[in-house]
Amino acid sequence: FDLIDLDSKAVKLSDYRGRAVLVNFWATWCGPCEAEMPLLQDRYTTYHGSGLEILAVNIGEDEATIRPYVEDLGLDFAIVLDPELAVNDDYRVLGYPTTITIDRDGNVVDVHVGAWLDEQLDAVLSQLGFGG
Repeated sequence: FDLIDLDSKAVKLSDYRGRAVLVNFWATWCGPCEAEMPLLQDRYTTYHGSGLEILAVNIGEDEATIRPYVEDLGLDFAIVLDPELAVNDDYRVLGYPTTITIDRDGNVVDVHVGAWLDEQLDAVLSQLGFGG
């Protein structure tokens, strides 16, 4: 997919080829989404240098709604906008948050619906070669 980030820059999933990617579908109005964001930020900070990327796909909200939320939570992974829910629909996302895990070879290795618990996320990241 090809979406626009908060700085109006085009972001393509293919830009992350060779890296492990968590594609996280979320919204500011979603309580479980907000609950898991600090965990995602923590793992991103820990493993980004080793090849982990997070693409947080916001579903249907505008930049003015999203930016303060991102700043309040101190998120520094990629936030991209899906205003028409096209990517959401392409990936058949039905609940939020949903995270699709893609390995370094571009294979989908996990689809997780709901907020991550520490041990769940760590298990998936371990499959990708992060952590112990």
